[in-house]
Amino acid sequence: MKHHYRMHISVSTLTTGEITTVLEIIGAIWNKPEMVRKIANKKLLLIETTAEGYLTNGESEEAFAERISLAIWRSLRRFVKVSVDATYLEEPPNDSYEFGERDYQRLVGAM
Repeated sequence: MKHHYRMHISVSTLTTGEITTVLEIIGAIWNKPEMVRKIANKKLLLIETTAEGYLTNGESEEAFAERISLAIWRSLRRFVKVSVDATYLEEPPNDSYEFGERDYQRLVGAM
């Protein structure tokens, strides 16, 4: 069964050279973002993305958030803060997940 969601994914702090990589990962794992917002602070950046799509095969919001965070960390080979706000579009409630450095250590250490 599939469930329709809007995912708002934020990633910080990135260098300008990492933005394309992160957007490609989000597009490959979720969907191509409908909205991308870049917030600059000197040479470091925060990006916010939004896209709709479907979670399938019984994947939970939390499992999706962990999977996309791990893919970003592996690709960048370093910690960045990843926040995933999952909005279930078929009926409320909404769930939000934020992954900090402790989660990075736990998930990357489990590889």
